[in-house]
Amino acid sequence: MSSCGVCVKAVTGKHLKLLCADCGRLFHGNCVNMSKVDIETLTNEDIAWRCNPCAAIRRRSMRLEVQAEQGKLSLEDVMQAINEIKSDQKVIIADFNKSHESLDTKLAETAAILRSQVDEMKKYREGMEKLEAENKALRNEIAALETRVEEQEMYSRRNCIEIQGIPEEPTETVDDVVDIVVKVGKAVNMDINATMIDACHRLGKKNDAARRGPRGIIVKFVRRLDKEELQKRKHQKRDLSTRHLGMAMDSTIYLNESLTPSRRRLYALARQAKKDKGYKYVWHRGGKVFLRKEDNAPVIQVCNQADLERL
Repeated sequence: MSSCGVCVKAVTGKHLKLLCADCGRLFHGNCVNMSKVDIETLTNEDIAWRCNPCAAIRRRSMRLEVQAEQGKLSLEDVMQAINEIKSDQKVIIADFNKSHESLDTKLAETAAILRSQVDEMKKYREGMEKLEAENKALRNEIAALETRVEEQEMYSRRNCIEIQGIPEEPTETVDDVVDIVVKVGKAVNMDINATMIDACHRLGKKNDAARRGPRGIIVKFVRRLDKEELQKRKHQKRDLSTRHLGMAMDSTIYLNESLTPSRRRLYALARQAKKDKGYKYVWHRGGKVFLRKEDNAPVIQVCNQADLERL
């Protein structure tokens, strides 16, 4: 970056500037009393511009040339010209030294600022790396906690089963829901009584317009063995439908283990992956989701979405 020959400050692209035709130094337009119009005129007319010291030297040189041509040049004139040149050189050298010292000072100040900024950036980078490490550790800890909570919630559902596909009456009560569960048991040749049921009710809100079909029923058995026995009996009776409960309609009834919301989402993603990637089987058991490519292929347990992305 060049500095002005007058104020010794930097001359950048945004400044009005002039270049001396003789010494090659740059000058701010304001420092040499030149306006934008003046500078544009010099440029358009290709007029050489010289700074004051160079202009003075130029004038003396031209005067000596004229005097020499006219035969009027004396030794005294030559000596005077030499002395003036020496004087001008001293001024130029002094100005140059002044500019050089000023630039050295500015470079030293800039270097000090840069070193300070580098040190500060290093501290920021170290701080960022520390925060990133802490953030990663926290994410891992949160993931571990979420997994523990998920497992605990799934464990709390170990005695639960969901029944889907049974129509709901407008005046249906909790006792009516229990009777439905008892009828489902009879339909699969299993005797279920109220003492075997810890809790039983419909899922979701009654008037949910976004829901498709009737609300499901969740049943929490007192013993897990009873829940597993009901699942076993259902597998033996694959065509279970509402007609087996004495209803006029013939709609398929589904019995599934109860999944947490996040595990349910994972199962939905696994079903989509089965379709997209050509897998033959997808199922869940004990709250865990599984996939199998074909009959003799190994079983793949899906623990998270990343497992599906790696298929």
